[in-house]
Amino acid sequence: MTIMFHCVAWDKLARPKEWGGWGIKRLPEFILSLAAKSGWRLISTENLWTRVVRRKYIDPVPLEDWIRSQEKRKKNVSVVWKAMVEAFSVIEQGLAWKIGDGRHCRIRRDPWVGCNEAYALSPGLLRHLDHKGIYTLNQVEKIGQSSIWGQAWKSAEDLGLNIRWKNEWCSFIQELHRSNVRLNNESDLLIWAQGDTGEYSPKDGYNFLMQKKGWGDPDWWSKLIWKLKGPAKAKIFLWCMLKRKVPTWDTLRARYLIGPGRCPLCKT
Repeated sequence: MTIMFHCVAWDKLARPKEWGGWGIKRLPEFILSLAAKSGWRLISTENLWTRVVRRKYIDPVPLEDWIRSQEKRKKNVSVVWKAMVEAFSVIEQGLAWKIGDGRHCRIRRDPWVGCNEAYALSPGLLRHLDHKGIYTLNQVEKIGQSSIWGQAWKSAEDLGLNIRWKNEWCSFIQELHRSNVRLNNESDLLIWAQGDTGEYSPKDGYNFLMQKKGWGDPDWWSKLIWKLKGPAKAKIFLWCMLKRKVPTWDTLRARYLIGPGRCPLCKT
């Protein structure tokens, strides 16, 4: 009877090469990244299909508010729409505003290009700003105070914030300065911030999903080995050797198989 076992776990093979794998696509994430392309078309293009879909499933809610909404599912809808909504989470996580005039980027609710988690304000401070009618970035611009060195923003004193919210607002303003946000005459543009072009592609979506896996740092040779000149089978064998996955007897005995404890070539 022949005993079959796996030398390497599938999870370690189905990783990008720069993360120590063989570059084999993981099917669930790959399907999700492909399906998300329809969601990107829905929010970035204007044609007959997008007008019909928006009218049927989104109206009368404005498109930007629908994107911000946490609950997008509806009852009695088509299978295609359900699949697109499920895949839209990929798009949603990578969206950011390329700041122009600041009239569309909502404070706290919307990230902008280059920001980190500091853009999220506490609910109490947000209610205070809402009470003052402050919703978008252009409303916290300090008009007439900007210079060639940077954009001027309203301070905590300008907004009448108490000591509890002062430090939080200062951190928010520092994040605006750190990410070099400057208002101009162009309109804000919603882009896919996880790629180089600002447009979503299934390749960028798949890489984005892989980055969120939380894998540890790969071996230093993980990416270099695939750049060597030679047949693919030689590279795969070298990968297995460096990972100590070649089925030599020391490896097999570690898997509780009975065999000689010496090298068949040198007898040691």
